[in-house]
Amino acid sequence: MGDNIVICNKNCSAGCNHCPYSMECMVRDDALPESLYTINDIKSDFIILSGGEPFELDYDLLHKYTCMCLICKKYFRIATGGHIYIQPYLKLLKSNPFFLGIQIGTDVISEIRNLDSKKYKQKWVRNIECMKKYSVPYSVTITLSERFDLAEVLALICIATPEFILVNFENRKKYENTFQLNMIRDFFSGCEIKYGYTHQSLHQ
Repeated sequence: MGDNIVICNKNCSAGCNHCPYSMECMVRDDALPESLYTINDIKSDFIILSGGEPFELDYDLLHKYTCMCLICKKYFRIATGGHIYIQPYLKLLKSNPFFLGIQIGTDVISEIRNLDSKKYKQKWVRNIECMKKYSVPYSVTITLSERFDLAEVLALICIATPEFILVNFENRKKYENTFQLNMIRDFFSGCEIKYGYTHQSLHQ
């Protein structure tokens, strides 16, 4: 992960099979996370509030994170799995002049990464529709692999065109030039494609 990633919650209920934050045996800790106080130490003027799942934080605690971004003058995006309804948080986020948007992942709607993907798809789509309705800037994170069900995911994303697609690879050397990447480029021809958590542009 990049130096501008702030882990604001180490817990997540989604249960993605590859994610360490979804382990049922994790100890739940509601104490004020130390990462709240590291925001001002980050050199970049842009940070990503990530997890775990940020939208599973207590509302007041998430508010503290967004206030800290405002105080420290750090522009921020929130990285979410998309399995938690975001509408209750939109007023809070849109009132912050340093909020740049939401970065929504696709693992929870992928059958190979989440056994409960079918039950999460409705929430995920509703979140996309909500961001479209309230004009919330958003991007989509896709981690490509040989077995990833990309066509189905792209069909869900097209409800509202994202600002950009953030692409990761389980094995970049093997997969970065496959038909999957070309499929994304063809599907969203007017959308910028970036690579990795640091938001580096992916060379065309």
